[in-house]
Amino acid sequence: MSDVLVILDGASEPVVDDEPTSLERADTPVLDALAQIGTVRRLRTTPEGLPAGSETGVAVLLGWTPSAPVDRAALEAAARGIVVPGGRITRRVDVLRDDGLRGDAGPVAAALGLMLEVHELGGHRLLVIASSEATLRAALRAIPAPLHVWPAGVVPPARLDDCTVVIAGSGAVAGLGHLLGARVITASVLGEVAAAAAGEIERGTPRVVVHVDGADEAAHARDPEAKAAFLTRADEELLAPIAAAIHAHGGTLEVAADHGSDPRTGAHDDAPVPALRWDPQATEDDEEVDEGALTDEDLPVLATPKRRATAGAPTGRRMTERWVATLPIETP
Repeated sequence: MSDVLVILDGASEPVVDDEPTSLERADTPVLDALAQIGTVRRLRTTPEGLPAGSETGVAVLLGWTPSAPVDRAALEAAARGIVVPGGRITRRVDVLRDDGLRGDAGPVAAALGLMLEVHELGGHRLLVIASSEATLRAALRAIPAPLHVWPAGVVPPARLDDCTVVIAGSGAVAGLGHLLGARVITASVLGEVAAAAAGEIERGTPRVVVHVDGADEAAHARDPEAKAAFLTRADEELLAPIAAAIHAHGGTLEVAADHGSDPRTGAHDDAPVPALRWDPQATEDDEEVDEGALTDEDLPVLATPKRRATAGAPTGRRMTERWVATLPIETP
């Protein structure tokens, strides 16, 4: 049996007056069903003094609490198998637009490549390697575009083994998995991620960690509609098949955000995040489950088009910021 953790990157966000959050606006019948038959929690994934982000939140959810900000360059290099020679300086560099949104790293990569070793990571992201701090600073000063340079930080220690598999895109979370010692499967399309997770559940891999970043990406683009739409898709294309696989083969399921990400500003948020835990065996043994409540048998069909069309508005407890606001804060 597998203990499965699904991390919805940046799914949480600040609550502003009566305005619904993305988790509240998204159509998530599977997540809502899990909340009704499972345990909803409020988790502190960003320890005091550390920045909100996947490098912190995912590390904490995996059982390692960093003592200082994590070295993003080390994560990116590990994710892609980039070997940094001894004595070299490596940094993750983000290219921004004048309005603060993420820019196109291509032209900057070409310019920096005349002075540094540069690896394009996709979108606005670069990994640069320099012979010294002075060389790095001189090269970056020559670039007119706004840049965010991630500072050096702590490198995750090897403390996991291949009993844990991390399924994630080819970015920081995959690198975190590699450095912590887990087995890593690279996948980013929801259907491919779900299929990989279901395969591991069927094989009985003890711990399966799934990370998808679409909600966070939409928030950074300051697109609330896209964030809610991704959470709707993740419910149908990711959570439904994973819940069905657990129902068929046994195990437990946890779902959590790793941090908040505000689609109004594009900024990360370090407030406690909503989460849930579903143990089918515990649900089966629970004599206090309300009569008429959803059962585990409902889950495999909840995401079918017919069921989604007739599910109606969610009622009862939900894995949302507003619902967990009065719960005690727990640590993962």
